[in-house]
Amino acid sequence: MAIPILSTKLYIPPPRLNLVARPRLIHQLEKGNRLGHRLTLISAPAGFGKSTLMSEWAHSISHPVAWVSLDENDNNLKRFLFYLIAALQRVDDLIGESVLPALEATDSPPVETLLTILINKIAESEKEFFVFIDDFHLITSQTVIEAFEFFLYHAVWEGSIVP
Repeated sequence: MAIPILSTKLYIPPPRLNLVARPRLIHQLEKGNRLGHRLTLISAPAGFGKSTLMSEWAHSISHPVAWVSLDENDNNLKRFLFYLIAALQRVDDLIGESVLPALEATDSPPVETLLTILINKIAESEKEFFVFIDDFHLITSQTVIEAFEFFLYHAVWEGSIVP
């Protein structure tokens, strides 16, 4: 049975009315993109505006964005993968469609198999896009962390998500 998806976790937060503009940081993010950096980590203490910065940048770029805001409940591997796939499907609805039935099965294949299928679908997509993962620091499950490391290594380092 599919895990119900809370669609608001997939929306890019709207720009805040009292936004403190951060043109220097936006410039750094854009520069990294122009230089072909395939991964950007934004790290700062709580309340320092990481999500706001990501939202501001997401609204300013021309590529589509697959956005997911995580919470403590996403420490379940299946739930995490459902949300990741749901975010990716907002960019290209074919990504993950073959993974979902296997993920929903009682005896799912190994996570590396599911992620390999997912990464291959991302690589096949003709769309260039960004993936924004908000609040990853709330993930404490070693299983989820290892699955995400596999995803990052093979999707980002080896080439499918926009540089």
